[in-house]
Amino acid sequence: MWCQKLRDYDCNNPIIRKNLDSKLQSRLMDNEQRKSLCEKNELLILSITDCIRIVGKICNHIQLLLSKCKRFFFKNERFNTI
Repeated sequence: MWCQKLRDYDCNNPIIRKNLDSKLQSRLMDNEQRKSLCEKNELLILSITDCIRIVGKICNHIQLLLSKCKRFFFKNERFNTI
């Protein structure tokens, strides 16, 4: 499942050179460690995506509950004024 863009984790990549310290850069020289980092990054992205999806579902349920509450309160308000 590891990412297809392993070249993005190349220690010679200018972005990697600029943003990572020398210890991390040296770890990226080893293909196995580079692959491991890439897999962990991909799993992290999938986890974040799942969390965002769950939060979206929760927001949709809250919105539905609020709309039902609004209708309920407006119905009761009409009966109270009569």
